Amino acid sequence: MTFVQGINPETSGKAPRWLLRLILPLAIKKPERLQKHTLLPAAIRDHAEIAARDNTFAEYGRLTQPVLLMAGKEVESTGAGRAAPRLHDVLPASELALFPKLDHFGPEKDPAGIATALTTFFLNTAQRPPRPRS
Repeated sequence: MTFVQGINPETSGKAPRWLLRLILPLAIKKPERLQKHTLLPAAIRDHAEIAARDNTFAEYGRLTQPVLLMAGKEVESTGAGRAAPRLHDVLPASELALFPKLDHFGPEKDPAGIATALTTFFLNTAQRPPRPRS
């Protein structure tokens, strides 16, 4: 409950815990909930690392390796979504792939679409010159 509230403070973060306790089992079936619960410690470490790096994204401009950034329908409505275009502006060799119909769980919902974007990126990486810095 705490993670769900903290990850989306503008939406689920405003919901009382008792309501989330009722909604989550309906929204996320048990096998998926168990899988996500198993991954929770790693997700918490990821979010702590992101918080520690807050507002330091400009430092990534030194990276010259090709990077594929992917964002879904929350590209303008969440902090994580807004991060992808901001990093794309900073990373000289980045490509931004947008998936306007997908959310955070896009790889689970459209694995073929994600695989196509990854395959295209990796096949073209060797032929792609770095993008000029803006």
